[in-house]
Amino acid sequence: MSVVVDARPPGLDTSTYDTEVRPLSIHAVFFALNETSFFTAALSSVYEAISGATVITSYDRDRYGNHVEPEGLVELILSRAIDPERKVNLIVTNEGSEPQARNRAMAYARHLSPTVTLDGEPPGLQPPDLFWHIDSDEVYDPADIAGLLAWIDAHPAKAYRMELLTYFRTWNWRIDEQGSFTALTRPDFCFGDIRNPYPNIWTRAWAKAAQLGWVPDSYAWHRTGAVMVPPEVAVCHHGSYVGSRQRVADKVARSSHISEMSAGWMDRVWDRWTPELRDFHPTVPTRFPAAVHVATAELPPAIRDGVWPDGWIEPLRPPPNQAVGFSNRAK
Repeated sequence: MSVVVDARPPGLDTSTYDTEVRPLSIHAVFFALNETSFFTAALSSVYEAISGATVITSYDRDRYGNHVEPEGLVELILSRAIDPERKVNLIVTNEGSEPQARNRAMAYARHLSPTVTLDGEPPGLQPPDLFWHIDSDEVYDPADIAGLLAWIDAHPAKAYRMELLTYFRTWNWRIDEQGSFTALTRPDFCFGDIRNPYPNIWTRAWAKAAQLGWVPDSYAWHRTGAVMVPPEVAVCHHGSYVGSRQRVADKVARSSHISEMSAGWMDRVWDRWTPELRDFHPTVPTRFPAAVHVATAELPPAIRDGVWPDGWIEPLRPPPNQAVGFSNRAK
């Protein structure tokens, strides 16, 4: 897919020299640990739109320094089996801070894109126009990407936030959730708190104003340089709680929000979950008000056509007369 938009920096004065519109340069930054099936789907969903990618991983350690058995992610990346155009760079780090790991990956990738300078000077290096920040369980619909990039071009900002569609137990149960996160940023952006900008007096003040209900969240983010991408333009499909009981238990144990987790959530909620259950998020129950069924045919291609362990997604065409419902196979 080729997407061409005006990639000149916002506010650039072009009155004194010639310029031309060129393809938007997007570098994907993946923060990943194992989860090979998810990473394969995430990368394939944006592969045609990106000019490059950097994967940063701690390989055999979680964010707390605990040993994790590698599952082949590094070997898969190095094999180039899912990267035929050799777009992907790999960093193995001991950095335990998630925002600092993302910042390190951006620092590495800022000067990987060659460009031609004027007056016959040798080629220089230029940062990408945008960084696209993706976790291994975040997947996009390629059909949305052209519209997303055109919308970004029409709305200059330091960062772009997007809504999440979170899935629970299988890819066929979607949470009726209105969460958002920082998905794309300009090269001069730095993370300071998970997926949020580096905090200062102004970002803290606007966050507090939104928390107290004085201003809408979208307005507070806008005042700190971020804009919200309308969900009708594009959303992120988040497989955060998709998979086996062991996969989700490991995720909960390694979460940056572990101190906020409801005690016994796996036993009380995961093991006993049915589609009728309400308010079941592990830290703030009302964040997961309900789950709705989504047919496999309605999912993005990278999810629908992905290779998943048994029970993580329903067959594309269920046998005739088979009732569609919840299955304990993903337990």
